[in-house]
Parts: sequence; C-alpha cells; structure tokens
Amino acid sequence: MKHRGIICLYILLFSLLVGWYASANSAVSAAQTKSDLRNVWELSQKVLEQSDKLIIKHSAPYQNYSTKADFDEMAIQLSEKLRFPVKQVDMHEEHPIYESTYTERDGVNVSLILLGTDKQEAYLIVKRETIGKETIIQAEAWEQKMKELLVSAGIKPNWNIVIQGLLTKKEGTSEEFLKFVQNETNAKEIERYDGFRTSSVTYNSPEIKSSVKSANRFVNLQAAVHQVTGTDEMRATIGIPLITIEY
Repeated sequence: MKHRGIICLYILLFSLLVGWYASANSAVSAAQTKSDLRNVWELSQKVLEQSDKLIIKHSAPYQNYSTKADFDEMAIQLSEKLRFPVKQVDMHEEHPIYESTYTERDGVNVSLILLGTDKQEAYLIVKRETIGKETIIQAEAWEQKMKELLVSAGIKPNWNIVIQGLLTKKEGTSEEFLKFVQNETNAKEIERYDGFRTSSVTYNSPEIKSSVKSANRFVNLQAAVHQVTGTDEMRATIGIPLITIEY
C-alpha cells in the first residue's frame, strides 16, 4: 500500500509539472505570436500618459528604372496597386520623386512616397501617422490591409513602428522608464547613449520578431526619453526595430 501511495504521489507531481510546463510554453508562444505593433502598443499603454504619435511605416528599396518615363509608370502602377490617389511625379534636383497622400477618419495621415536615387533605384515608403488619440484596433486593421496590398504587389512588408508620448508619473525618470521597457520585454541592452536631457537604449528582445543589424549586432527595440525644454515633462519614444523620428 505504501508503495502504491508513493507511485500515486509521483504521478501527481509529474502531472503538475507537465501542466506547469505546458502553461509556461503557452505563455511564451502567445508572446512570440503577438504582432510587433501589438507589443509596442501594449508596452506604451503602461508607461505613457497618452500616445500622442503612432507611426507605422514600410520602407525598403523597390525596383530599378531606366528613364523618368519608367519611373512615372512605376509610380502610377504602384499607386493603383496600393490604392492611393494617382498624382504627378515631381523632380528634386536630378531625381524623380512621387508622393501620394490621403487622410483617414479622425485625421490619420497616410502617404506613399517613391524616391529615385543616383543608382536609378526607386526607394518606397508607405506610412500611416496618427497625431492624438488612436486605438490599436484601427492601427492593426490598417497594417493588415496594407500588408495584403503590399504582398499582392510583390513587396515583402518591412515594418517600422514608433510610438511617442509623455511619461506617466510612475515611470517619471529616464532610468525607471528604460529599465521598465527592458524588463517588460525580457530584453538585453545592446547600445546606450546619454546626452543633454536625453537618453536612448537599443535592445534585443526575444518577444520582437523584426530586427536590424547595428554595429555587427542585431537589435529590434529602441527606447528613448527626452526632458522637454523648459518643463519637468519627459517625452518618451519606443520604436521597433529602431526609432526613426526625432525624440
């Protein structure tokens, strides 16, 4: 009987361990399957009083062209594929530049920019920028729609996501904010910059899918904080994989 009791105890302990392991792995899987946009949004909601600015941007080389006429045709076709208003191509010095914009409800600005380079390669930027209050549902819906349009046009999305706003009183100092970002994302600090009223750290987090190489090391998350001139307010910026606006 005693022997049977020990066996039952082992079985019970084994079942509990299996259940714990499955639960832990489920939590890890959920974090890894969460989109980068959702990750940075949820992080910002914990540390910012409000998200004053949210930028979702695809930027990458697109195609080569031979003449301005080729560039013009490329720009028009791209506008139609990505459902932007068709505009006229302009010239900046010797390079063609194409820009088409529209405004969504609640003043959300969306733009398509195609830039010609010295090597006659077109560089594509598709950007959605919100100033003021935004909801994650609206942002995710646009990202998914644009992803489908980009893929159908033969373009692999290369997302950059940046959120900016004022720090809450709880994480009111640079160090508290930067350490909070690191802990919340299980990130490893890679590079750091400290200047006049400004601090910035780049990290590598296992919870973020995208990444970029910086100084021979991969990073996928950047956080920066800047004391607003003439005030005690701290403006914080979070970017995946890097911050691409002034902070």
